[in-house]
Amino acid sequence: ATRRDASARARAIGDERANSFDRAHRGRDAMRDAITVGTINHRVVDAEYAVRGPIVARAQQLERALRDGEKLPFDKVVYCNIGNPHSLGQRPISFFRQVLAAIDCEAVAGAFAADVLERAEECKRKIKGGTGAYSESKGVESLRERVVRGITKRDGIPANIDDVYLIDGASAGCHYLMNVLIRGEQDAIMCPIPQYPLYSAALTLYGGTLTPYYLDEETGWSMDVEHVKSQLNAARAQGKNVRALVIINPGNPTGNVLSDDNLLDIAKFCADEGLLIISDEVYQENIYADGKKFKSMRKVVLEAGLEKRGALASFQ
Repeated sequence: ATRRDASARARAIGDERANSFDRAHRGRDAMRDAITVGTINHRVVDAEYAVRGPIVARAQQLERALRDGEKLPFDKVVYCNIGNPHSLGQRPISFFRQVLAAIDCEAVAGAFAADVLERAEECKRKIKGGTGAYSESKGVESLRERVVRGITKRDGIPANIDDVYLIDGASAGCHYLMNVLIRGEQDAIMCPIPQYPLYSAALTLYGGTLTPYYLDEETGWSMDVEHVKSQLNAARAQGKNVRALVIINPGNPTGNVLSDDNLLDIAKFCADEGLLIISDEVYQENIYADGKKFKSMRKVVLEAGLEKRGALASFQ
Protein backbone atom coordinates (compact mmCIF):
# COMPACT_ATOMS: atom_id res chain seq x y z
CA ALA A 1 0.00 0.00 0.00
CA THR A 2 2.85 2.28 0.84
CA ARG A 3 4.51 1.67 -2.53
CA ARG A 4 1.20 2.24 -4.32
CA ASP A 5 0.69 5.51 -2.44
CA ALA A 6 4.21 6.66 -3.23
CA SER A 7 3.71 5.81 -6.89
CA ALA A 8 0.43 7.71 -7.00
CA ARG A 9 2.03 10.72 -5.36
CA ALA A 10 4.88 10.60 -7.90
CA ARG A 11 2.40 10.47 -10.78
CA ALA A 12 0.47 13.38 -9.26
CA ILE A 13 3.64 15.43 -8.93
CA GLY A 14 4.60 14.59 -12.51
CA ASP A 15 1.17 15.58 -13.76
CA GLU A 16 1.32 18.86 -11.86
CA ARG A 17 4.76 19.63 -13.29
CA ALA A 18 3.50 18.87 -16.78
CA ASN A 19 0.50 21.11 -16.20
CA SER A 20 2.74 23.88 -14.88
CA PHE A 21 4.99 23.60 -17.94
CA ASP A 22 1.95 23.69 -20.21
CA ARG A 23 0.60 26.79 -18.44
CA ALA A 24 3.97 28.50 -18.68
CA HIS A 25 4.24 27.59 -22.36
CA ARG A 26 0.77 28.93 -23.05
CA GLY A 27 1.66 32.05 -21.06
CA ARG A 28 4.73 32.66 -23.22
CA ASP A 29 2.65 32.18 -26.36
CA ALA A 30 0.05 34.61 -25.05
CA MET A 31 2.73 37.14 -24.19
CA ARG A 32 4.30 36.75 -27.62
CA ASP A 33 0.90 37.30 -29.22
CA ALA A 34 0.22 40.28 -26.92
CA ILE A 35 3.36 42.16 -28.01
CA THR A 36 3.12 42.47 -31.77
CA VAL A 37 2.97 45.34 -34.23
CA GLY A 38 -0.77 44.80 -34.33
CA THR A 39 -1.31 44.89 -30.57
CA ILE A 40 0.98 47.69 -29.35
CA ASN A 41 0.01 51.37 -29.19
CA HIS A 42 -0.75 52.33 -32.80
CA ARG A 43 0.84 55.74 -32.26
CA VAL A 44 4.22 54.07 -31.75
CA VAL A 45 3.76 52.24 -35.05
CA ASP A 46 2.67 55.42 -36.81
CA ALA A 47 5.58 57.51 -35.51
CA GLU A 48 8.35 57.99 -38.07
CA TYR A 49 11.93 58.70 -37.06
CA ALA A 50 13.77 58.51 -40.34
CA VAL A 51 17.15 59.48 -38.92
CA ARG A 52 17.26 55.99 -37.42
CA GLY A 53 15.23 54.25 -40.10
CA PRO A 54 15.90 51.97 -43.09
CA ILE A 55 18.60 54.16 -44.67
CA VAL A 56 20.64 53.99 -41.48
CA ALA A 57 20.08 50.23 -41.23
CA ARG A 58 21.37 49.85 -44.79
CA ALA A 59 24.41 52.00 -43.99
CA GLN A 60 25.20 49.76 -41.02
CA GLN A 61 24.97 46.69 -43.26
CA LEU A 62 27.43 48.25 -45.70
CA GLU A 63 29.77 49.19 -42.86
CA ARG A 64 29.76 45.60 -41.60
CA ALA A 65 30.43 44.36 -45.13
CA LEU A 66 33.48 46.62 -45.40
CA ARG A 67 34.69 45.41 -42.01
CA ASP A 68 34.35 41.81 -43.17
CA GLY A 69 36.50 42.50 -46.21
CA GLU A 70 33.84 42.77 -48.89
CA LYS A 71 34.89 44.86 -51.90
CA LEU A 72 32.63 47.87 -52.43
CA PRO A 73 33.08 51.00 -54.59
CA PHE A 74 33.92 52.98 -51.42
CA ASP A 75 36.06 52.34 -48.37
CA LYS A 76 34.06 54.00 -45.61
CA VAL A 77 30.55 55.10 -44.64
CA VAL A 78 29.94 58.67 -43.47
CA TYR A 79 26.75 59.06 -41.42
CA CYS A 80 24.93 62.29 -42.24
CA ASN A 81 21.56 61.20 -40.89
CA ILE A 82 21.79 62.96 -37.54
CA GLY A 83 23.50 65.90 -35.88
CA ASN A 84 26.42 64.18 -34.18
CA PRO A 85 29.32 66.64 -34.01
CA HIS A 86 31.60 64.47 -31.87
CA SER A 87 31.54 61.64 -34.40
CA LEU A 88 32.69 64.13 -37.05
CA GLY A 89 35.64 65.41 -35.09
CA GLN A 90 34.27 68.11 -32.77
CA ARG A 91 36.08 67.53 -29.52
CA PRO A 92 33.95 67.16 -26.39
CA ILE A 93 34.40 69.62 -23.55
CA SER A 94 36.69 67.76 -21.17
CA PHE A 95 36.25 70.08 -18.17
CA PHE A 96 32.87 68.74 -17.08
CA ARG A 97 33.92 65.12 -17.49
CA GLN A 98 36.99 65.78 -15.38
CA VAL A 99 34.91 67.49 -12.67
CA LEU A 100 32.58 64.51 -12.48
CA ALA A 101 35.54 62.13 -12.30
CA ALA A 102 37.13 64.21 -9.54
CA ILE A 103 33.89 64.10 -7.54
CA ASP A 104 33.26 60.38 -7.78
CA CYS A 105 36.78 58.94 -8.25
CA GLU A 106 38.97 60.62 -5.67
CA ALA A 107 41.89 58.31 -6.48
CA VAL A 108 42.39 60.08 -9.84
CA ALA A 109 41.67 63.61 -8.62
CA GLY A 110 45.38 64.43 -8.44
CA ALA A 111 45.63 64.16 -12.21
CA PHE A 112 43.41 67.21 -12.77
CA ALA A 113 44.07 70.95 -12.93
CA ALA A 114 43.34 73.28 -10.03
CA ASP A 115 40.16 74.74 -11.57
CA VAL A 116 38.73 71.24 -12.01
CA LEU A 117 39.42 70.39 -8.37
CA GLU A 118 37.96 73.70 -7.22
CA ARG A 119 34.72 73.08 -9.11
CA ALA A 120 34.58 69.48 -7.84
CA GLU A 121 34.87 70.64 -4.23
CA GLU A 122 32.13 73.22 -4.80
CA CYS A 123 29.85 70.53 -6.20
CA LYS A 124 30.53 68.23 -3.27
CA ARG A 125 29.51 71.00 -0.87
CA LYS A 126 26.37 72.02 -2.74
CA ILE A 127 24.94 68.80 -4.22
CA LYS A 128 22.86 67.25 -1.47
CA GLY A 129 23.54 63.54 -1.09
CA GLY A 130 26.16 63.43 -3.82
CA THR A 131 25.86 62.78 -7.54
CA GLY A 132 23.80 59.60 -7.10
CA ALA A 133 21.02 61.16 -5.05
CA TYR A 134 17.74 62.56 -6.29
CA SER A 135 17.94 66.30 -6.88
CA GLU A 136 15.33 69.04 -6.82
CA SER A 137 12.66 68.47 -9.47
CA LYS A 138 14.00 71.30 -11.62
CA GLY A 139 17.57 70.06 -11.28
CA VAL A 140 20.42 70.71 -8.85
CA GLU A 141 20.02 74.28 -7.64
CA SER A 142 23.73 75.18 -7.66
CA LEU A 143 24.05 73.98 -11.25
CA ARG A 144 20.97 75.91 -12.28
CA GLU A 145 22.55 79.01 -10.74
CA ARG A 146 25.50 78.55 -13.08
CA VAL A 147 23.15 78.19 -16.06
CA VAL A 148 21.43 81.42 -15.01
CA ARG A 149 24.76 83.23 -14.96
CA GLY A 150 25.58 81.88 -18.40
CA ILE A 151 22.26 82.95 -19.92
CA THR A 152 22.52 86.36 -18.28
CA LYS A 153 26.02 86.86 -19.69
CA ARG A 154 24.95 85.72 -23.17
CA ASP A 155 21.82 87.86 -23.45
CA GLY A 156 22.82 90.83 -21.30
CA ILE A 157 19.47 90.50 -19.51
CA PRO A 158 19.19 88.93 -16.03
CA ALA A 159 17.75 85.41 -15.97
CA ASN A 160 15.61 83.92 -13.19
CA ILE A 161 16.55 80.58 -11.65
CA ASP A 162 12.86 79.67 -11.33
CA ASP A 163 12.64 79.69 -15.14
CA VAL A 164 15.47 77.16 -15.59
CA TYR A 165 14.99 73.39 -15.70
CA LEU A 166 17.80 70.88 -16.16
CA ILE A 167 16.77 67.93 -18.33
CA ASP A 168 18.58 65.09 -20.07
CA GLY A 169 18.63 66.66 -23.52
CA ALA A 170 16.22 68.61 -25.70
CA SER A 171 14.47 65.39 -26.74
CA ALA A 172 13.24 64.90 -23.18
CA GLY A 173 12.14 68.54 -23.07
CA CYS A 174 10.19 68.10 -26.30
CA HIS A 175 8.37 65.08 -24.89
CA TYR A 176 7.54 66.96 -21.67
CA LEU A 177 6.04 69.83 -23.65
CA MET A 178 4.07 67.61 -26.02
CA ASN A 179 2.69 65.66 -23.08
CA VAL A 180 1.51 68.93 -21.50
CA LEU A 181 0.18 70.61 -24.66
CA ILE A 182 -1.49 67.78 -26.56
CA ARG A 183 -4.96 66.78 -25.33
CA GLY A 184 -6.09 65.10 -28.54
CA GLU A 185 -5.77 65.17 -32.30
CA GLN A 186 -7.52 68.55 -32.45
CA ASP A 187 -4.42 70.11 -30.86
CA ALA A 188 -1.72 71.05 -33.38
CA ILE A 189 1.87 72.26 -33.28
CA MET A 190 3.50 74.20 -36.12
CA CYS A 191 6.90 72.78 -37.10
CA PRO A 192 9.42 73.77 -39.77
CA ILE A 193 10.09 71.66 -42.84
CA PRO A 194 12.79 70.48 -43.24
CA GLN A 195 13.15 69.63 -39.57
CA TYR A 196 14.75 67.17 -37.24
CA PRO A 197 11.94 64.58 -36.91
CA LEU A 198 11.87 64.67 -33.12
CA TYR A 199 8.90 67.03 -33.14
CA SER A 200 6.78 65.26 -35.74
CA ALA A 201 7.45 61.88 -34.11
CA ALA A 202 6.61 63.18 -30.63
CA LEU A 203 3.38 64.73 -31.93
CA THR A 204 2.34 61.36 -33.33
CA LEU A 205 3.20 59.58 -30.08
CA TYR A 206 1.05 61.96 -28.04
CA GLY A 207 -1.84 61.99 -30.49
CA GLY A 208 -1.52 65.55 -31.77
CA THR A 209 -1.43 67.00 -35.28
CA LEU A 210 1.52 68.42 -37.18
CA THR A 211 0.91 71.72 -38.96
CA PRO A 212 3.94 72.20 -41.20
CA TYR A 213 5.44 75.41 -42.46
CA TYR A 214 8.15 75.46 -45.09
CA LEU A 215 11.47 77.27 -44.79
CA ASP A 216 12.51 79.32 -47.83
CA GLU A 217 15.72 77.91 -49.30
CA GLU A 218 16.10 80.85 -51.69
CA THR A 219 16.47 83.26 -48.76
CA GLY A 220 18.83 81.11 -46.69
CA TRP A 221 16.12 78.90 -45.17
CA SER A 222 14.39 81.88 -43.57
CA MET A 223 10.84 81.88 -42.22
CA ASP A 224 8.26 83.69 -44.32
CA VAL A 225 5.80 84.92 -41.70
CA GLU A 226 3.05 85.41 -44.29
CA HIS A 227 3.42 81.77 -45.32
CA VAL A 228 3.36 80.70 -41.66
CA LYS A 229 0.18 82.70 -41.13
CA SER A 230 -1.41 81.06 -44.16
CA GLN A 231 -0.59 77.61 -42.76
CA LEU A 232 -2.00 78.63 -39.38
CA ASN A 233 -5.25 79.86 -40.89
CA ALA A 234 -5.61 76.70 -42.96
CA ALA A 235 -5.18 74.53 -39.86
CA ARG A 236 -7.72 76.58 -37.91
CA ALA A 237 -10.17 76.31 -40.81
CA GLN A 238 -9.90 72.54 -40.43
CA GLY A 239 -10.90 72.83 -36.78
CA LYS A 240 -7.42 72.49 -35.32
CA ASN A 241 -6.43 74.27 -32.13
CA VAL A 242 -2.89 75.36 -32.96
CA ARG A 243 -1.11 75.76 -29.64
CA ALA A 244 2.55 76.41 -30.40
CA LEU A 245 5.13 77.16 -33.07
CA VAL A 246 8.52 75.44 -33.13
CA ILE A 247 11.59 77.21 -34.45
CA ILE A 248 14.96 75.51 -34.73
CA ASN A 249 17.72 78.10 -34.64
CA PRO A 250 20.42 77.41 -35.69
CA GLY A 251 18.58 75.12 -38.06
CA ASN A 252 18.70 71.36 -38.00
CA PRO A 253 19.30 70.02 -40.63
CA THR A 254 19.61 73.23 -42.69
CA GLY A 255 22.33 74.91 -40.59
CA ASN A 256 20.69 78.30 -41.16
CA VAL A 257 20.79 81.11 -38.62
CA LEU A 258 17.65 83.25 -38.47
CA SER A 259 18.24 86.99 -38.69
CA ASP A 260 17.34 89.35 -35.85
CA ASP A 261 14.53 90.86 -37.94
CA ASN A 262 13.13 87.44 -38.80
CA LEU A 263 13.17 86.44 -35.13
CA LEU A 264 11.37 89.63 -34.14
CA ASP A 265 8.70 89.10 -36.80
CA ILE A 266 8.17 85.55 -35.53
CA ALA A 267 7.93 86.70 -31.91
CA LYS A 268 5.37 89.38 -32.78
CA PHE A 269 3.38 86.93 -34.89
CA CYS A 270 3.21 84.38 -32.05
CA ALA A 271 2.21 87.07 -29.55
CA ASP A 272 -0.57 88.28 -31.86
CA GLU A 273 -1.84 84.76 -32.52
CA GLY A 274 -1.55 83.44 -28.95
CA LEU A 275 1.02 80.76 -29.79
CA LEU A 276 3.64 79.39 -27.43
CA ILE A 277 7.10 79.72 -28.98
CA ILE A 278 9.19 76.56 -28.67
CA SER A 279 12.71 77.65 -29.57
CA ASP A 280 15.22 74.84 -30.13
CA GLU A 281 18.61 76.51 -29.77
CA VAL A 282 20.82 73.54 -28.92
CA TYR A 283 23.22 74.19 -31.81
CA GLN A 284 23.94 77.81 -30.93
CA GLU A 285 27.68 77.07 -30.77
CA ASN A 286 27.67 75.34 -34.19
CA ILE A 287 27.59 78.27 -36.62
CA TYR A 288 29.63 77.90 -39.79
CA ALA A 289 28.27 80.55 -42.18
CA ASP A 290 30.37 83.70 -42.53
CA GLY A 291 28.88 86.79 -40.93
CA LYS A 292 26.19 84.89 -39.04
CA LYS A 293 25.68 85.35 -35.31
CA PHE A 294 23.26 83.62 -32.97
CA LYS A 295 20.68 85.61 -31.02
CA SER A 296 18.40 83.87 -28.58
CA MET A 297 14.65 84.13 -28.89
CA ARG A 298 14.60 85.01 -25.19
CA LYS A 299 16.64 88.14 -25.87
CA VAL A 300 14.40 89.05 -28.81
CA VAL A 301 11.20 88.67 -26.78
CA LEU A 302 12.50 90.62 -23.80
CA GLU A 303 14.02 93.46 -25.83
CA ALA A 304 10.72 93.86 -27.70
CA GLY A 305 8.70 93.88 -24.45
CA LEU A 306 6.62 90.90 -25.59
CA GLU A 307 7.03 88.78 -22.47
CA LYS A 308 3.63 89.79 -21.09
CA ARG A 309 1.83 89.06 -24.35
CA GLY A 310 3.31 85.67 -25.14
CA ALA A 311 5.04 82.59 -23.78
CA LEU A 312 8.38 81.04 -24.63
CA ALA A 313 10.07 77.71 -23.90
CA SER A 314 13.60 77.35 -25.21
CA PHE A 315 16.09 74.47 -25.26
CA GLN A 316 19.74 75.32 -24.67
